[in-house]
Amino acid sequence: MRAPDAAGPRNSTQVLEIGGRLGEPPSSQLVGTAFAHELEHQRGLFAGVGVADLAHTIVMEQAGVIPKAQARSLLTALLALNECPKSLKASAAKGDIYTNREAWLQAHCDASGWLGVSRARREATTVAFHIAVRAGLLQLSGALSDLAEAMSSLARKHAATIFPDYTYLQAAQPTSFGHYLLGFGFPIERHLERAAELFTRFNKSPAGGGSANGSIVPQDRAKLARLMGFDGPAENTRDAMWQADLPVEAAGLAANILITLDRLAEDLMVFTTQEFGLIRLGDRHSRASKIMPQKKNPFALSYLRGLANQAIGWQAGITAAMRTPSGQVDNRMAAYGQIPTALAQTAAAASLMEEVLDELKIDKARAREIAGGGFLAASDFAEHIMLVSDLDFRQAHRLVGALVRELEDQGKDLSQVESHDLDRIARSQLGHGLELSDDRIASALDPRKALEARTCEGGAAPDRVKQASSELKKSASSHRRAARKCADRIANAEAKLVERARKLAGPG
Repeated sequence: MRAPDAAGPRNSTQVLEIGGRLGEPPSSQLVGTAFAHELEHQRGLFAGVGVADLAHTIVMEQAGVIPKAQARSLLTALLALNECPKSLKASAAKGDIYTNREAWLQAHCDASGWLGVSRARREATTVAFHIAVRAGLLQLSGALSDLAEAMSSLARKHAATIFPDYTYLQAAQPTSFGHYLLGFGFPIERHLERAAELFTRFNKSPAGGGSANGSIVPQDRAKLARLMGFDGPAENTRDAMWQADLPVEAAGLAANILITLDRLAEDLMVFTTQEFGLIRLGDRHSRASKIMPQKKNPFALSYLRGLANQAIGWQAGITAAMRTPSGQVDNRMAAYGQIPTALAQTAAAASLMEEVLDELKIDKARAREIAGGGFLAASDFAEHIMLVSDLDFRQAHRLVGALVRELEDQGKDLSQVESHDLDRIARSQLGHGLELSDDRIASALDPRKALEARTCEGGAAPDRVKQASSELKKSASSHRRAARKCADRIANAEAKLVERARKLAGPG
């Protein structure tokens, strides 16, 4: 439905920032800097402001504040405006997104003066911000759920795939690739929990608060919240207008998620190198070198690392912007644009990592070679000696450490140790041999047997990894269903709001 415009635009270029208090329009410098900056960050709030305007007009009409004829005219124009008509040209000269919309309404609707009754324009943009962020959080939850399920499936597939684990980028212990991957899957699950908790805080409606302290004109804040799909109104109207903690929390969530993705990406970048040779990245996620024909650069992983660096900047910037006295508009300008953008980019990054994992190839032979060679079984060997002898762990640890030092000097590794080597070092340190057979030593150093022995809850034993994978998949599916349920409920509320506005506006 389009707004009536037979009479043509009326002063559509009017600068609304003057109001009745100011005697002249803003300077070109102010328009080109502050106004332009503010408008650019608010462009993504257009649809949310439209939802807020419809709900506000309906509630004010039902309360008898806006006369029925004027409400009908205003709703007709708002419905047309929300379709982004070609005649709408957002301009910094007209102020922020709210006053740009108001300028269009003034040019197309005689009742536009009723739109601002009993609310600040800051209320409309704040409501729109909450609408944009809650949508971003639901999108993010969907992407994280998909990623967690992909990790779960891949971990289950590789529950028994021998893989070397590293600390300080030095081979440390044998594990499985499945267990390694779950070390990132469960942080993703925690991020899903954080996103769900933050959604409940953002899904409280700021609407109906007047400027900040309520209004002498009665407003049904609970009804306003229901019309827009919120769980209810924010508890304190002043807090609702100036919340600083929620943007900081949202920026922190994005940074936290991207740091988790970065840690995995950084590992995979190392594992794809020729020196490690453990992982092969899909060609679709790589970039060729223009000068070195042999290069296959892991560009997708590099992008994720760079985005994590940016996220640290987002978090620092938003946190600094919120560090003001209460009631300061400057702490809002950047958040309106940066927070929804950060959530969208984080969701896209999670989807990219899901795709990368789906096409990842593991060189199982190379992984087993590293896990079975070198000194990865040293701690297991020390524990085995402790269990079959009367030595405490520290004595066994020193014994194996001395053995490793000798083998390293000889250019050998633990896979080449023989019983007489161990006996000789034991006699020099303990005064007696250990009398472990070569077969028993080989068994103690077998990475597959070491893996199967790690049966503690959450351990790397294949059955434990499969169990944990199933739990992660179940949790991810639950979070996806919850997010979809919230999204459907919000979409239904907004659709009913538009339908209600159309009925009140009447035929047009």
